[in-house]
Amino acid sequence: DVPTSLLGIGNVFLNLGETDDALKMFEEALQSQQKRVGYEHMGVAACSINIGNVYTNLEQHDQAFAKYESALKIQTKLLGEGHQLVAASWMNCGESLIKLGKAEKGCEYFEKAMQIRIALYGKQHKEVAKSMQSIGNG
Repeated sequence: DVPTSLLGIGNVFLNLGETDDALKMFEEALQSQQKRVGYEHMGVAACSINIGNVYTNLEQHDQAFAKYESALKIQTKLLGEGHQLVAASWMNCGESLIKLGKAEKGCEYFEKAMQIRIALYGKQHKEVAKSMQSIGNG
C-alpha cells in the first residue's frame, strides 16, 4: 500500500543521511495513512514514530516529543497500558524530555516504561535493565 511504500522510501533516505527527504516521505505516509484509516490506527502511530526519529536526528527534540507522545496515545488506546510497544514509546518520550533539559519528567516516563517491562518480562530481563539504565543516566 502507499503509506508502507512511503515509509520504505523514507527509511532509504534516512539511511543515506538525507533527513529532509526522509521527513517529507514520512509526513506523506502519515497523511496518507490518516486518510486511509483515520487518526487512531497503529499505522498512524508508526508514521509518527518515524517522524519523531527524524526530529531526534535533527536535534529538534520538542517536535520529536510531540510525535512520540502522539504515538504513545494511539498505542495506549489500541493496545492497552501493558504492551511492549507502549513501553518503547514511553522510553522515546522520556529520551526527548531528557534532551530538552527536563530530566525529572523524563525519568518519570522511563519509570513508567520500566513498570510495564517488569510486568511483561520480570525484573531480570534486559529491557528492564535498559529502563533502569535510562533512569540512572537521566
